[in-house]
Amino acid sequence: MALTLISRAAAAQGEAHPSLPVLRTNEALLDYEVDGVLHKGDWRATPELALDVLDLPRSTRARRVVFRSGIEELACEVAAGQAFDFVVRLEGGGDCMTRVSTRRASARRVRDDGQAYTTLPFELGTDSRIYVRGRIDDSEPLELLFDSGSNQLVLFRSGRAKLKELRLDGQTSSVAAGGTTSQGTSDGHRLELVDLQWPDERVACYDQENGHCDGSSGTTCSRT
Repeated sequence: MALTLISRAAAAQGEAHPSLPVLRTNEALLDYEVDGVLHKGDWRATPELALDVLDLPRSTRARRVVFRSGIEELACEVAAGQAFDFVVRLEGGGDCMTRVSTRRASARRVRDDGQAYTTLPFELGTDSRIYVRGRIDDSEPLELLFDSGSNQLVLFRSGRAKLKELRLDGQTSSVAAGGTTSQGTSDGHRLELVDLQWPDERVACYDQENGHCDGSSGTTCSRT
């Protein structure tokens, strides 16, 4: 994992976090690039979060990420299965602990039957959505919405109740028409769907119920 600091002065200002590089910014919204693909204004520095994580798409190769503010930029290369931590220093707003992570891996087969594919049973709900059955760690069976438009593993109240232990160790924020909301998160969980297993997943817990399912899975089997 290699780091390139475009502004060395920024790292020297990391008084509260002396071991971490610092990116200074005058505005909460930042641009970032992943392997040259620009996400303009897609990152919000949020001091209220204990740790804000950019989860990169599942990959078997290193990713180069560049964060840019109106003052300077910070670049890092994160190998597959690793993470890179730094501080976004919002002028007048405080420090934002930030992580770029490639820890989420592609699925692996629990049983090798020689087949090149896995058949995933599903149920088409009365709402015309796809539902699959799976487990998180050693949970009871979970009814999960298969959400191809999301990259999150989500649990509602009923789903969280089916896990023996789930300790929240972080937060994530999402922006919708009604404003910004925060959800508690828990890292390092194993998701199983039939004979596919994802070994290191983050679970976002929503304090609400859903009459159709225990949660949703945006996990995919793709790798690049």
